[in-house]
Amino acid sequence: MPFAAVTVLLTCILAFPVCSQAISIDPKEILSVVPEDAVRSIDHPRFLQLPEADEQMSDKEPVIGIKIGNEAKAYPVYLLSAHEIVNDSIAGTGVVVTW
Repeated sequence: MPFAAVTVLLTCILAFPVCSQAISIDPKEILSVVPEDAVRSIDHPRFLQLPEADEQMSDKEPVIGIKIGNEAKAYPVYLLSAHEIVNDSIAGTGVVVTW
């Protein structure tokens, strides 16, 4: 898992190089379209076993998959689009899935 975090960090650094100038944003220019905490996270996700998942999802359904050790989980994008954050644990390691 540390390798994945380092890869994401390096990708972000390479994609968005640091500016040499300070950037100032007037707080009045920030527009909030949803109140704070309006989108609730999933804190105790329930997972389907493979036969149930096969019945409810198509083979082409996009998911975000994570595997740590011998444990793997898939988070359907359609659910992430509604909740945006899942707090979970995989193989004893805390993970946060965002969309």
